[in-house]
Amino acid sequence: MRTRKSIINMAAGFFGQLLNLILAVVGRSILARYMPSEYLGINGLFSNVLSILSLADLGIGAAMMYALYSPVARENREEIRRLMNLYRLGGGGPGAGPAAVSGPAGAHGQAH
Repeated sequence: MRTRKSIINMAAGFFGQLLNLILAVVGRSILARYMPSEYLGINGLFSNVLSILSLADLGIGAAMMYALYSPVARENREEIRRLMNLYRLGGGGPGAGPAAVSGPAGAHGQAH
């Protein structure tokens, strides 16, 4: 039963990725045909930024949920607090790294 569910999960993930790839190609083709080339560059830029942010997660969220499962089930508030503080020290999410590199919000391109 467990192996069967794993195979179903793997197949769903594979077809999800395949559908994502097909939609990306179709969307890019539509943009190339009907939009000016400037929009293609902006679309590519934002796509790359989102890819980097999703790669920056590297499964940290899933690892945190796994680590929190047992303390939450036992209602161990001290261990939950300790793990949440550890998560905050780690940056708090995938956007924290790029946000720290770019500096304070609104610091770039302002006229003084």
